[in-house]
Amino acid sequence: MSIETILTKIFLFLLQQFYCIAVIILGTLTVIKWKENLIHSFQIVLFIALVVSAAGLYFHLTEDDNEEKAEIKTEQMNKEEDDKPILAPLAFGGLAVFGLLGT
Repeated sequence: MSIETILTKIFLFLLQQFYCIAVIILGTLTVIKWKENLIHSFQIVLFIALVVSAAGLYFHLTEDDNEEKAEIKTEQMNKEEDDKPILAPLAFGGLAVFGLLGT
């Protein structure tokens, strides 16, 4: 694994943690105060979650394609161990849809 790949994964992990903390804080403020500007801000954040989940699904599927091309034999042997759920990123989008419907 190259240093660029490792740094990219670290950056994405930190970005995900920041986003989760921001959503928790903004969601709590929105529920407690329930003002129009907070509601609209929260809806924007939830819409971003939909975009992120669609991008996550795309990258999740293309990552599998790249792994298959590079290491077909190794992947076949480890497929049972490393089998990822294909639609896992869409769970994030489902939560965003419920939030948007609730506001």
